Amino acid sequence: MKTKLTKKQIKIEIAKVNLFNTIYGTNLETELYNDKQEKWIYNGVTLAEHIEKENLYEKIETTKPTIYAVIRRVSPNGMNRQMSFFCINSLTELGGFVIGSLTDTRLIDITYDFSLVLDEKEPFTNSNYYNVIKVSGTGMDMVFHCVYTLSSILFRGVDGLEDIDRRGYLLKHQAI
Repeated sequence: MKTKLTKKQIKIEIAKVNLFNTIYGTNLETELYNDKQEKWIYNGVTLAEHIEKENLYEKIETTKPTIYAVIRRVSPNGMNRQMSFFCINSLTELGGFVIGSLTDTRLIDITYDFSLVLDEKEPFTNSNYYNVIKVSGTGMDMVFHCVYTLSSILFRGVDGLEDIDRRGYLLKHQAI
């Protein structure tokens, strides 16, 4: 029996699926067109259900995509950072083209969906009009912290990936 999700939970589930599609190069659907209402509506399938239905466990375990972070600003006291997140997406699986040995790849800004999943709110826009996530604290690699937390949240509830220690390490990180 499916539970009824709030509008905020639906927005977060759509962001999870969009992030997964961008990071892993898949094409999982989140919405269906309703002819009666003449608009797109959420199809009710969560990321965990998509992974189970499409049997994407091998892709998750064998691929270890890298999330890149740009640290846009560090406060003078070093306690706060503003970061944007990106990933490199190979478009060959999404209908891109191959020229010789080169594949069509793009650097994609994932900060918006990243913020929805991580903080459950839209990202801030800094003075240069970039979407940024504000992170507070010192004494550890904050890029690692954000990517580890994202990975843990993204794969929460996925059967076969229940091990909490392992879920957080399914994505790599790199500060630019």
